[in-house]
Amino acid sequence: MSNTIVLVGVVVIFLIFFAIFFAKKEEYPYRKRKFLMSIPERKFYETLLKQINQNDYVVLPQVPLSRIIEVEKRGKEFWRYHNRINKKIVDFVVFKKPYYEPVMVIEYDDSSHNRKDRKKRDEFVNRVLKKANLPIIHVKYGEKVDLKRMI
Repeated sequence: MSNTIVLVGVVVIFLIFFAIFFAKKEEYPYRKRKFLMSIPERKFYETLLKQINQNDYVVLPQVPLSRIIEVEKRGKEFWRYHNRINKKIVDFVVFKKPYYEPVMVIEYDDSSHNRKDRKKRDEFVNRVLKKANLPIIHVKYGEKVDLKRMI
């Protein structure tokens, strides 16, 4: 009987050791991004900031579409439509203070916007924003924009 208890104890200790030693560690394969925007985007952003009345407006970069657009459906339909916009990011949004009401979306189109998948994404975003009555402008890389005339 005592040999059985010792053997069970050794097996339990071995199983605990095995479980601890070989247990899969949870991975966190993340790191901080170096920059929020590319250099051309940052320069464009700086020109946008100079063009607005900062007492009345603010421009924010890299805004998730789901933070400026609401889904009108409920239940399962809500999640179906919400998931379509949830991970889409727009380059810049002009907000009216003091409540940060979205006034305009600005997409800064570099060469990636010529890709087929990106064109499809842009068309979807354009349609969503049109339905929500939120203007969007596409500014090509290097093109000038005059926000004072638009807002």
